[in-house]
Order: sequence, then C-alpha cells, then structure tokens
Amino acid sequence: MESLQKAWEADPRQARVAPVAYARAAIEACANLVTDPKQAAWVKEYWGDNYLHHADLFYRFLLISAMTSYTHLTGEQRFVGQLRDQVETLSAEIDSSPHGLIDDYPGQCYPTDIIGAITGIHRADTVLKTDHSTFVQRAMRGFQPPQADPYGLPPYNSNANSGAPQSDSRGCGTSFALICSPEIWPLAAQAWYQSYDAHFWQKRMGLVGFCEFAKETPKDQVFSDVDSGPVVLGFGFAASAFSTGAARINGRMDEAGPLSAEMLVSSWPLSNGVLFVPRLLSNATDAPYLGETGILYCLTRQPVAGIETPCTSVMTPFVEGVLILYFGLAVLLALPFAELVRASCRAKVKGG
Repeated sequence: MESLQKAWEADPRQARVAPVAYARAAIEACANLVTDPKQAAWVKEYWGDNYLHHADLFYRFLLISAMTSYTHLTGEQRFVGQLRDQVETLSAEIDSSPHGLIDDYPGQCYPTDIIGAITGIHRADTVLKTDHSTFVQRAMRGFQPPQADPYGLPPYNSNANSGAPQSDSRGCGTSFALICSPEIWPLAAQAWYQSYDAHFWQKRMGLVGFCEFAKETPKDQVFSDVDSGPVVLGFGFAASAFSTGAARINGRMDEAGPLSAEMLVSSWPLSNGVLFVPRLLSNATDAPYLGETGILYCLTRQPVAGIETPCTSVMTPFVEGVLILYFGLAVLLALPFAELVRASCRAKVKGG
C-alpha cells in the first residue's frame, strides 16, 4: 500500500481515489491484526512473557514493519510509543550481541531475517525522527566473512553465539534479503546480487529463475521444505517468486521482466482481476488474499538509485507455451457457443 500510495501521489491520474483512502479499512485491519497480543501465542510459547524484549527477532521485525507502514500511510500516532520501544530495544540487542546475530526462535538464527529487521529499523527512523545510521553500518559485521557462506552470501542459518554459519545460503532467504539490503547497504547488495546471479540463476526447460540451492550443490542434498516451497528442476518456488521483487529493486529488469511474466501466466488471471492459482492455494490455508498480496508486493518494488539493466523481452518458452494453452482453451470454450449462434441463425433463416 505504501508503494501504491507513493505512485498515486506522483500521478493522481492513476485513480480517482487515493489508495490510502479506498484501502483504509484494510490498513486498519492489518495493523490491528499484527499488533494484537492475542496473535502472539505462537512466540510466547518460545520466549514466555518477555517475548517483546528478548530475541524473538522475526516477530518483533513484523511489529516494527507494520507499525511503521501504518504511521506512514495514515499519519496517526497511536503506535509510535510501541514502535519506539521496539526499535530501540531490538537495535540495542543486535548491537550488543557478540556477532550481530540474535535468534528468531531458541537456537534458530536466520541471518536474512536480521537483514530485514535492520532495514525495518532504518525505515522507522523516518517516522520516529531518529537516526540509527551508525547502528546500521556496524550491523554489517554480522554478514561479512567468516560469517558469510562460500559464495560471500548471508547463510541460511547461523549460530548466534559463535557467529558460525550452520548452512550455506538458500534462495528463499537470499531473495528476501536482496529486497531489503539495497536500502541500507547498496554496495553490499550489489555484490550479493552478482554472486547470487552467478551461482543460483538458471535457464532450464524453457524456464528462468533462481534455484533454492546453489547450482554446485550435489543433487542428493537438494530438498523442499516449508520455507522453500516446492523445488522443481532445481528452481525454488519462494526463491523465484521473491526474486522478482529483488531483481526489480536491484535494477535487474532483464531478469525481473521474464520472472514477472512467468509469475503472472502461472497465476491464471481471470477476467474479474482475480489470480486463480494464488487464490486457490491461499484459500486452502484460510488466507484468501495471501498469494495475491505477495505478488503485488513483489511487482511494486521500485529500483533504488543507480543503473538499471533494460529488459529486452519477457517471453520465455514457458510463457509462450502457457499463453498458447490459454488461447487454445479459450477457442475450445468458444466453439460450442459459436455453434449455438450458428444454429440459431440457421433456424431464423429457415423460419423467415
């Protein structure tokens, strides 16, 4: 919504009503949902009553992000006190940790989530009128060698106490980190994207996208889990989906274009604007708009300042094949209707 509102403010001709106005009820509902303590039962089981002030990085990152976006969009100050508390305590905890790493869950530290949290703290400065730039620059220590993986990328998970990586980078985490990091560490993000592109990007069977595991990974060590989603022909579902946003924000329109086209044709857009496949899968998990919201998020990421690589074509063999399928189905569905019209015309001629 922040991206849509910013685009509307730049060109109000895009819609008669501002996004912040027509979506106000949804904005309120989202903020209330994320900040409702009743929704924190899952993290209280891990961290107890002190869940807001000890580790619990992922949940606190969600709080900071939601409250910052809400305040940006509405201008209301009802979350500012809680936001300030989370920003100051979380940044202090990351800063005072031995290696710039803290746990999401007990014994589970995911560095790419920490990058998201640091970016969230940076964004919150615009709301709180604070300056965490020194903290943000020092926080880079958590993702530099020897705490990086062999490709120079943030590892998928690490030991927060020792700083040692516990696995190499994975697409689901790296794609997300590359959406966040250009805002705070543009040079590092550029280097990370280049490495990610070299070791994870592939063209195969008419498809393009990012692998969940580096291409050098032995096949018997490639698997799917709840974070990666399905891994097919090496392509990671989450890795490729979120890399659409990562490619856009890093100015790689040559990759963002075909990734976006593959995403959209795979979604089976309906005439009423609904994306059939994401809606179907989201309904199966009782969250009907989750898939479409994720796609909207990725497609509204805008390049940071710098050079953009132009997109010369969005067509891949996969996109072409799906479009042929769509048009073929449309023709097959239209033939019976055409035959009915033809029969009706014949009947009228005979009766006339």
